[in-house]
Amino acid sequence: PKRYPFSELQWELVRNSQEVMLVNGFDPEVRTLWITKLFRKPLAALSNMVTKLLAGTASSNDLLYFLHSSHDTQIWNIVKYLEPVGYEPIDMPYASTVYFELHYDAECLRSKTASEDCFTVHVLNNGDPLKLQTCLTDNSLDPHRMGSTICTYRSFMNHMQKLAFPGDIDKQCLQTWQPKQLRFLE
Repeated sequence: PKRYPFSELQWELVRNSQEVMLVNGFDPEVRTLWITKLFRKPLAALSNMVTKLLAGTASSNDLLYFLHSSHDTQIWNIVKYLEPVGYEPIDMPYASTVYFELHYDAECLRSKTASEDCFTVHVLNNGDPLKLQTCLTDNSLDPHRMGSTICTYRSFMNHMQKLAFPGDIDKQCLQTWQPKQLRFLE
């Protein structure tokens, strides 16, 4: 089928409308509940891997990565939830990704002072690094990390904890939700 010949302006409007419909239509509390619940297993797996690597009990059978495949609605709401500094995508194109990569310093892990400080977490959206405020603030206080946009493991987990729903998420998810109004019509 032949595609409609949109002008550059029309394409820009189409691309920008995606945020209005996919992100702004979500109540912030609902987004917080949804993404907090979505991240429970991956964050627990990440924490478990750090624990095993520190204890020297990690094996080749342990989780190396966690893949969550979803529609642009989830990807964009994940990015919005993370509150990246200075990052405002125009849209979330087909096959968009959000990566949370756990990195470690092997030499640090072999040392007698091995700790969570041996780990960093890289967060990317479609290959673009996301800067998280908690990480930037913590890095600015450490002369060895000053200016770095990469999260230490501890800073990343603190950032995620700050964003997480503060109560009993399972109980809250069972509550009947009544929308105040459709936010994208504001």
